[in-house]
Amino acid sequence: IDREAFDPSVSARKAARRALQQEAEQLRGREDKVERALMVTGPALQVIFDDDALRADFLDIAADCAIVIACRVSPLQKAQMVRLVRDGVTPVPVTLSIGDGANDVPMIQEAQV
Repeated sequence: IDREAFDPSVSARKAARRALQQEAEQLRGREDKVERALMVTGPALQVIFDDDALRADFLDIAADCAIVIACRVSPLQKAQMVRLVRDGVTPVPVTLSIGDGANDVPMIQEAQV
């Protein structure tokens, strides 16, 4: 999900909702159990995290994926991703964050391990 690919003729929130709906439809349409991956950019996460419904939709889709890759994200967004999983998944998972620099500190502090 990349904000740069959002339809410029509609608001960012509507475009994000469309992108999430398309991802959800693709997941629902799969009868086989092929593992899926989701890639999301920092600018798209900014829109998603600003809306409770979009955040819930994003978590539902991400939970159906084997891996979620977040690129071009801020240190705050890294921490928000960890918090989203801790607050939105039941049973509450143990989260692990690994980083290699000062920009990873908020994410690492948000995780349990």
